Amino acid sequence: MKKEQLQDIINQLNKTYSDFSEAYFYMTKGKNKQIRDKATRDVERLLSLAKMWIKTYPDCYVLYVGEHSSDFDRALIWDELSNPRYFKTDIPKYIEKLKRKVETL
Repeated sequence: MKKEQLQDIINQLNKTYSDFSEAYFYMTKGKNKQIRDKATRDVERLLSLAKMWIKTYPDCYVLYVGEHSSDFDRALIWDELSNPRYFKTDIPKYIEKLKRKVETL
């Protein structure tokens, strides 16, 4: 995988995570139901977008789920990405992994 591609993915995931953080705040602490519902839709859209970016490049997918993990572990890890609680903590760690990989190239 090329350095430019990895940098592009890092930029996209950073933007997605930034948008997610704001939407997640309104999803959990929104003033009324309408605000929380809109934020929930935004969070779901951003989770799908991040998954699409990771899945686009097989190397990125393997880096996320682990190279030597079993099929069950990979499925479990990938499924957790759909949960906003896990996304909130896992994506920043994943972005750091990608940055370290860029430095090695």
